[in-house]
Amino acid sequence: MRDKTVQSAIEEIAMNVLQQISLRFALLVSCLGVSIETSNAADLLNNFDLSTVSDVAARQAQGPVGQSTADRIAATVIQQGSDSQAFLIQTGLSSQALIQQIGGNHRAVMLQNGAEMTAVILQNGQGHNASIIQQGAGNQAYINQHGAYNEVLIDQDGTGLQGSVTQYGNNQSIIVRQR
Repeated sequence: MRDKTVQSAIEEIAMNVLQQISLRFALLVSCLGVSIETSNAADLLNNFDLSTVSDVAARQAQGPVGQSTADRIAATVIQQGSDSQAFLIQTGLSSQALIQQIGGNHRAVMLQNGAEMTAVILQNGQGHNASIIQQGAGNQAYINQHGAYNEVLIDQDGTGLQGSVTQYGNNQSIIVRQR
């Protein structure tokens, strides 16, 4: 029961981060005078719906969770179990990262270089490997692994890219590359 509560809390934080990043990117693009299509719920990671401007403003008034520097780069790592490793490097402005590992022998790697990036890795089970490599601006990546010995790589280089992988089962492997 406790694991589900932690999982729900982390998914809610991840959803809020993704919503904030999406809204900021849309505002940036609109300020530049560029026309963009409105996102549908199915186009967003894990079918997250966009918040209204007042919802986001209310959350921002409360202050971001885990904000640590003037560059607004935030990272959270939660590990419960044994022999798991998390490696994280972020450079640029306003990027967010979350790694949660429950179980044992997990490996998570995140490399983000750019602005307004969001990366989330959730691992539950045994022996998962997950990597997110992002460069550019406004990119979002989400990996959710359950079972044992699954592997994922999401590699994105560009602007406004979104990649999402959820794995259930054992010994699965997937690579997502977007340019």
